[in-house]
Amino acid sequence: MAIDYIYLDSVDSTNNWVKKHTGELTSFTCVTAREQTSGRGRFERHWVSPRDQNIYATLYFTLASYLPNIGQLMAFSCVKMLRRHGFSALVKWPNDILIDTKKAGGVLTETLSHQNQIDVIVGIGLNVNMEEEALQTIDQAATSMAASAGKPWNLSQILHELMDQFLADLSLLQDKGFKPFRREFENCLAYKGQTISCLDGTRKIEGICQGMTDDGKLILLLPNHETIELSSGEVTTTSYPAKQIKGTPKDSH
Repeated sequence: MAIDYIYLDSVDSTNNWVKKHTGELTSFTCVTAREQTSGRGRFERHWVSPRDQNIYATLYFTLASYLPNIGQLMAFSCVKMLRRHGFSALVKWPNDILIDTKKAGGVLTETLSHQNQIDVIVGIGLNVNMEEEALQTIDQAATSMAASAGKPWNLSQILHELMDQFLADLSLLQDKGFKPFRREFENCLAYKGQTISCLDGTRKIEGICQGMTDDGKLILLLPNHETIELSSGEVTTTSYPAKQIKGTPKDSH
């Protein structure tokens, strides 16, 4: 399946643009911009979007019924692409992208339901050629492909590689679900085996990151040795090591 590309000069956010124009989009469409004036990530956080330095893109397509894991899949597709270029890339569950343990990208997924279809809007921001001065303005440790590798990258080439990888992965997700991705995804999972905190709604849960379920939920081992599965949340590391929870079972998958 081919992807139609729409190239914008400047926009508030590519996700917003797609939502305003869904009635005009009739196929798989990738909308990308040279800059975003009001880019945003998860939880409505501001996404720093300097001109001509990074990928700011939103993929639009339709489904007959809701398909979970799409945001996770985009992050995973991006990490696979980055690893092919030699980067030490990981997915911070559920859909942030890390290079050298620093944030390099993120995914924001939205859906719009209609009577006979679901519009899927998958936005991705990836720091490609972002310079150190701009990276320092971000409110957490951040990096870019250029900052990590010490050389600039072709934005168009990286964008097309990413979209081609996602399209191939999406076809498998539609056919087989998330299960075929689980083992490889776990190999790219940040903080596996470490003690983490996860803000799940209003609850803050601490435990050891054990891995993932066949449907993409995060498995945490709690201090009382019970395990729980989380379907959403924001993950952060904690200050104490996983070994403080004694008797940690080995990975059972």
